[in-house]
Amino acid sequence: MPINGQTEITSQAMRTLQKLPASGDEREALRVNGQFWTPNWLAKAMAGWVIQHQPSVLFDPAVGPGTFFAAARELGFKGELHGYELNPETFTEGWKLGLEPKDFQHVQIADFIGSAALKKFPAIVSNPPYIRHHRLTENRKLELKELAQSHLGFSLDGRIGLHIFFLLRCLAKLQPAGRLAFLLPADVCEGVSSSAFWNRICEQYRLEAVMTFARESSPFPTVDTNAMVFLFTMETPQKEFLWLRVFERSSEAISAALVAGRSSDAVNVCRRKLSEAIKTGLSRPSRVQTSFGTPLSYFAKVVRGIATGSNEFFFLTLDQLRAHNLPERYFRRAVGRTRDCPGDRLTMTDLDRLETAGRPTWLLNLADETGQTLPVQLQSYLELGRRAGLPELSLIKSRRPWYKMEKRTPPPSFSPILAAGIAGLF
Repeated sequence: MPINGQTEITSQAMRTLQKLPASGDEREALRVNGQFWTPNWLAKAMAGWVIQHQPSVLFDPAVGPGTFFAAARELGFKGELHGYELNPETFTEGWKLGLEPKDFQHVQIADFIGSAALKKFPAIVSNPPYIRHHRLTENRKLELKELAQSHLGFSLDGRIGLHIFFLLRCLAKLQPAGRLAFLLPADVCEGVSSSAFWNRICEQYRLEAVMTFARESSPFPTVDTNAMVFLFTMETPQKEFLWLRVFERSSEAISAALVAGRSSDAVNVCRRKLSEAIKTGLSRPSRVQTSFGTPLSYFAKVVRGIATGSNEFFFLTLDQLRAHNLPERYFRRAVGRTRDCPGDRLTMTDLDRLETAGRPTWLLNLADETGQTLPVQLQSYLELGRRAGLPELSLIKSRRPWYKMEKRTPPPSFSPILAAGIAGLF
């Protein structure tokens, strides 16, 4: 263990290392690079599990500032630290975590997905880049399609983000009896390909445990994504696994729950059948099947919010409208994330409050209008989008014209159960 107070210094640095900007260019840079660093308490729980049997090497495919490396060292790990990273300038942040230059000597400055390296590892831990499909180039999407085909035997839905492909490559890099702790967004348990994907993965690798988090223990409380942690071993697959619901940000409580398989006030633990969990959704608690009740569809319908393809361009603040001199009549008021609706009612007063807080609430609402019929200021703004390459983005290029927005009838009430798209139109 570190001495002379190093543990306390490292833990404090972990808590303050990354402050997430609420919006603007800095926030957009995080989205482009997918850089959301793991908090210390969760990094220690994940790293602690994979190094439990003291492997000789710990591998991280997206090192960043060395969050998992620092957590492993804090836990007494003496082995080598290996990994990949595209942005070595983040290593300087690792010094704040108590790491030294020698801790990064086995980190390759290269793209993990594109690497042809064949080496396998006994312990892997990762919080992969969270980069959604519409930010990937067509060449990268083709490469990922081939990767899925080779690892799974079938292609994945084109809307899958980069993080899933990091998981596939990490699983393929596990040595026999090796351990992998992997952080993913909960949306990987939904969608067209999810059941086939998880069934195939769990046919090849043993799913030991899944961690989910209550609202009060969210690892990323300012990010509109629910995080999950998946624990795998390169062992014979089994039909049951541990499902954890974490209520307190405590690495010690999580580690104890994983070892003992028992619940506490901080962590609820249950053993689930794999077949049931994949059918129900690995992100959801087990569900008792009943033959009575009224379907939800009798009372309401569920639709996703409007997918703009580029919220930064189509979904603006009032200050941005005024900066470009854009007429308000071509916009609709809207909310863009679940945290924008903290109460059970949404009013114009709420929109004014969001506007004051710097949140976008103005959605460009064009249909089939041709550029020549629009005000010159709006034509100039659309030209900025065209020069930025927006018409070539995967979602946007399917629209005719490219700036045409999806339509939704404003409902009398709505429940924002998923952070997907723009909702709550006025």
